Amino acid sequence: MSLHRSVNGILHIVGRNGDLTLMKGNRWRLILVSLFSVLLFTTLLRWDSSSTASEQSVIELPHGLQPYYKDVLKKSQTLTFEDKCIQYFKGLEDKSEVPTFASTWVLSPSEKAANKEGEKVSKESTSKLTSQSEDLKKLITDTRVYSQCFIHYNIFGSNGWSFSKGGSQKNLKHHLSNDFGIKLFPWCSQLKAQLKRITNNGVSFEHNVPVLDKDFIEPDLLASFFQNLRSSKNGRGVVIPVLSKTGFENSLRLIKLLRFFAIDVPVQIVHLGVLSKEQESQLQSAMNRRIETSDLPLESVDSMPPGYDFGFPPLTQVWSMDISATLNLGYGDLLDKNTFNAAALLFTSFKDAILIDPSTVPTKRLFEILDSPLLKKYGAYFFGNYRLRDKVELNELKLFKELLPSDVDRAVFDMETVDLSLLNTTRFFADSRSYSTSNDVIFLDTKRYTTGLLIAVQLKYAKLELVTKGLNGDINWLSLLSSGATEAVPIHDIPVAVVGEFTRQINRETHKSVSEEICSVHRAYLDSLDGDLLQSVLFFTNGAINCDEDVDVEEETSKKFYSSFKNKNQFLRARTNLIDIIVPKPQELDKQNDLGEVAEFISQKAGLCGGTAMCAYNIIGAQKDEKYHSFIKSFQDSDRVLYDTISRVWWDL
Repeated sequence: MSLHRSVNGILHIVGRNGDLTLMKGNRWRLILVSLFSVLLFTTLLRWDSSSTASEQSVIELPHGLQPYYKDVLKKSQTLTFEDKCIQYFKGLEDKSEVPTFASTWVLSPSEKAANKEGEKVSKESTSKLTSQSEDLKKLITDTRVYSQCFIHYNIFGSNGWSFSKGGSQKNLKHHLSNDFGIKLFPWCSQLKAQLKRITNNGVSFEHNVPVLDKDFIEPDLLASFFQNLRSSKNGRGVVIPVLSKTGFENSLRLIKLLRFFAIDVPVQIVHLGVLSKEQESQLQSAMNRRIETSDLPLESVDSMPPGYDFGFPPLTQVWSMDISATLNLGYGDLLDKNTFNAAALLFTSFKDAILIDPSTVPTKRLFEILDSPLLKKYGAYFFGNYRLRDKVELNELKLFKELLPSDVDRAVFDMETVDLSLLNTTRFFADSRSYSTSNDVIFLDTKRYTTGLLIAVQLKYAKLELVTKGLNGDINWLSLLSSGATEAVPIHDIPVAVVGEFTRQINRETHKSVSEEICSVHRAYLDSLDGDLLQSVLFFTNGAINCDEDVDVEEETSKKFYSSFKNKNQFLRARTNLIDIIVPKPQELDKQNDLGEVAEFISQKAGLCGGTAMCAYNIIGAQKDEKYHSFIKSFQDSDRVLYDTISRVWWDL
């Protein structure tokens, strides 16, 4: 690195934090700051390890940089990576700064939002919020540094420092890693997940992780629990997270589809609690049983594209993974659906995991994402959600920005920092909008992102209560960004579609509307919006039927939407006709009007299926301007047959 770049790099850090201001033409100040910058940079990043401790001065960080590294730089006389780790955690231990999960970090609404409601944020509550945010940032920083030292890099060795504690000698690094790790992750029992191999011949326990890579090396047992967990990850497979009885039933349907795709991919069904003998038997049957296709329409068999196999070849590599013993008593009950997905990815033995929610109905096209250049570059691939208008509270947006690794993280512990130019293309950071991502399908290198998955679980157990609607669904994506493992986490760039069939005009709130309407609980993710959309759908969400919610049928079917249906009850439990799509533009782009026409591209106002259905429109405000038009399309006949057959296999067979 050139001297010029060194100076500029440090000036950027110092200036950004407001500690020094360079006045144009002030040469003496420029010279002074430049000399200080070079000294700091060379001392911080290019410490001469051959110098003795007496020859090296104590290093101070400029005021305004992250305070968490002060002890490292003050106490450490030889700034090797190993010693930075030891000094950091030894300093925390000496101060008894162990994390506590007894507190609840509740981020209050922004002052602007509070004033709108006629309230005022008092100085006391603002001070409390600041303190809680600092505590949370400290917790995540500790998690990130711990992971960098003791998980991503195993700094153990036979020549480690020793110290006397309780009358006995212990290896300091081993003590710090395990003892502090237990305190930092109180929700983890440090017991391995229980793996069972499911085969046609029976069910058997497996004491070691499946070895799917030829070059797999057994992990070093003289390491932290999570370092061993990370080191044991290998191979590629599908992870199906199961949190309920319905989730288990849907996982059996998903296994049928994998057989239909003729993809003998390894599968791990991650769950909490022991599967019953009956459930294990059902798994065996789903993997191997003969599936009759005589009930399928003849056109389904004749017109399917290549790659779909009506012989349903069996799956041969399926495991159940019970992580209930890995979580200390009571912690498993605290996981919601999104965080359980993160836990499933954290504990799976697959390095390259394809997490598929059991209610998801994929097509074979989904697995082509494995060849995506973005996935290969960043090791992660997420999918977006409906572009709703909900704004992220300013305090919460500020918090998640501050959780991202900084230049100091990079300098001291060699972490990746996020590319802000890429970050500012996302709705979350550029427009302060929530619902940035869904968690129905996630492609992830779980070995690379072990830290990010840990952060996602930490945030849940830290009782982070978010005010912003829908922000919980973004936690996994944001946690990966906060991990220090990457400069970006890509999100699929084709907006999500509402899929179903156009509502009959007689059932519309606005009769003879100029817009088309689709009301559905299902989202469709496509790989293109060009041409005829042939085989463009990657997956559908929320199963295959019109309404799977436990609703009051009489109240539900009294809505105008159902007025022309002869058998309303039967419609609710019938398979959805996947024939039309609307890709709604962002909800905040509205057009109020006095014509009785819809003003938003997407809405839940109809309250269908217990309020879970979304209604999308291709035109708002009866406008001719293309600005107020959304993408609309009906699938070709061949695709209608394809998607109908896939939904039949998922639901009926």
